[in-house]
Amino acid sequence: MQKDEVMNHTEADVPRTPLLDFLIAIFHPSTWIQCNGVFSPEWDDELRKIIASDTATIEKGPSDCKVKINGYEVWIANHPYASMQLQIMGGLRPRRATILRAYAWLVRMQFKSNPGGLRTAHTSEE
Repeated sequence: MQKDEVMNHTEADVPRTPLLDFLIAIFHPSTWIQCNGVFSPEWDDELRKIIASDTATIEKGPSDCKVKINGYEVWIANHPYASMQLQIMGGLRPRRATILRAYAWLVRMQFKSNPGGLRTAHTSEE
């Protein structure tokens, strides 16, 4: 690789790895029965761009099952069967491998914003 060839992901240049995506789907049994929502290549591309960017915004959605990622209302419950679906037209879903990547990204982003980690609902005060 030449020095001027920097590995930089722009909005139009998100890496596509069809073989890796296929292998991820094959070796993650939880993706085998994932069928909720209609596949949308446009949502898949947009979600990949969001994951690749360092400027994504995540806000609490209207319910505990949804968040807003860069203004898109996204279902995050029922992972991996129904998570990462764009909440329009009955739910548009990305590729299975993108769902796994996006969910892992979302968890990392939440830990960055809350370095104390997860807290349990019931704490013992003695």
